[in-house]
Amino acid sequence: MPFFCGKCGTQLDDGTKFCTKCGAPADTPAAAQMPVQQPVYRQQYYQPEPPKSPALAICAFIFSFILAPVGLILGIVGLAKRNAGLKGMSVAAVIIGAIGTLLTLVLTAILVPSMLGYVNRSKQTSANTVAATIVRTVSLSLVDAENAGFGMKPGRLQEFDIKAVNGKWTVSAADPDNFFSNGTSSWGQSASGIYDDVVKMAPSGENELLLALADKLPDINKASIHIAVYDGRCTACAFSQETYNTLAESVDYPKINENGEFSDYSRWKDNNKSRIIGLFPIVTY
Repeated sequence: MPFFCGKCGTQLDDGTKFCTKCGAPADTPAAAQMPVQQPVYRQQYYQPEPPKSPALAICAFIFSFILAPVGLILGIVGLAKRNAGLKGMSVAAVIIGAIGTLLTLVLTAILVPSMLGYVNRSKQTSANTVAATIVRTVSLSLVDAENAGFGMKPGRLQEFDIKAVNGKWTVSAADPDNFFSNGTSSWGQSASGIYDDVVKMAPSGENELLLALADKLPDINKASIHIAVYDGRCTACAFSQETYNTLAESVDYPKINENGEFSDYSRWKDNNKSRIIGLFPIVTY
């Protein structure tokens, strides 16, 4: 059976000891190709950045208007001391400086509230982005769990370390070990995976999450899932707008507007602790 020289590639007859072209031993094996290692891509998760406060920029803007007339006054007063003929200019400088300072205060009174309003809107947008991202992740996890045959049934959540709220809600502790230590059912395992997915989406160092699962409400005939991120900025909720607003009236929560965003960007108190929240409705079951 013919074969090829491992050095020059010349075809040789079976039994040939040396290559007829280059003289190399016929049994010289071809150099083995090293396997090419495929690149490994790590999945990147969204890491929302905390809102940055422009307080330093605002202070610099205000001080720039205050220091300008002060510098003008000091400059002209210094010249007046060296030249007696400039004493009138010294008085004029004081008057101009006073007027400039007054205008600065008026301008500050107008601009600062506007800037603070911009800061608040920026914080609200940031909270919306974080909450929407978390809700999207939770929604996908819930769909996967549902496709795998898991579902929410009344009474199943009592397997966890849970306390009732207003007789309708079942809420777990934020610690995942405590949360799932008593969860032995398939639903408990599925919920544990959802928790892990949400933790990956949380901002760095802010993975203190509260997962609240609601039983079916007999008066509304809907069940919802509620994911809250207690990082001082937002809470993402899975409610229909009508369902949430109905419950909000009894527990004094901000309502959801027609755009699906929380209508009152304010703080609510829970155990004497104030937290800013953002509310987003998603699919109900």
